[in-house]
Amino acid sequence: DPGQTSSNAVQAAADHTTIGYIGDLDSGASAVSIPILNQAGIPQISPRSTAVGLTSGGAAAAPGEPAKYYPAQVRTFARVAPSDSVQAAVQVMLQQSLGCTKTYVLTDEEVDGEDFATSFGVAAQRAGLRVLATQQYDPQALGYRALAATIASSHANCVLVSAISGSNAGPVTRQIAAAMPKARIFAAAGVAQSTFVDPAKGGVPLALDPRLFITSPALGAAAYPRAGREFLARFARIYGMPEPDAILGYESMRLMLSAISTATHGGRDRSEERRVGKECRSRG
Repeated sequence: DPGQTSSNAVQAAADHTTIGYIGDLDSGASAVSIPILNQAGIPQISPRSTAVGLTSGGAAAAPGEPAKYYPAQVRTFARVAPSDSVQAAVQVMLQQSLGCTKTYVLTDEEVDGEDFATSFGVAAQRAGLRVLATQQYDPQALGYRALAATIASSHANCVLVSAISGSNAGPVTRQIAAAMPKARIFAAAGVAQSTFVDPAKGGVPLALDPRLFITSPALGAAAYPRAGREFLARFARIYGMPEPDAILGYESMRLMLSAISTATHGGRDRSEERRVGKECRSRG
């Protein structure tokens, strides 16, 4: 919600005690909040917000990015997850390793979906993976059978759903899977949530598991070092099973507190706020 995001950022900027801002999860929200917080000189750390243009230019960024997000001409934003350019390269490698030769890209109307689709297109062209088409779908539509039939008629053997889980990604994926029973389906970190993968929460059916592949900067519990596994276990005891992004949120706050402690004599001197931002970026 752009209005709510703006309200949050304005509230933080207006509060003279604000020394740091954790968020946002989505790049579309960060595109709204970064300029407001930047103008106020408030350092910001996102657990995700992976759009390339938030931090760099190039083929996957839009005109004017990233300069338009930093009116103070000082960088105040950092994230703990890799950008979409990294995830896109991984997606292309994954698809090629699983035999994809013709990929159809479907994207929602959100910043995250659009940006990742663009990054994927750039990475696919470099790696020689053929992208048949990149098509936007309406997140408010009541059904997607016609869309699924159109994609099936393209004879793609792989489909990438570049969306966030709140953009009807579940129903879209189910319709595509029904229309293309032999195709492999891929998705990005925007849907790496229980609301997409858990049928009990409205997610896709378990029968899709053998041909559904999702990339995410978060790792499986066993892949983390001891400290990471202990965090997940503690989180689960208190709050229930964590979403993949939970550990990224934890790391964002840990990085912010570490930067504050280093740059402001233990947090007692807010006047050194710019140093907090430099610490966040250097450590992130």
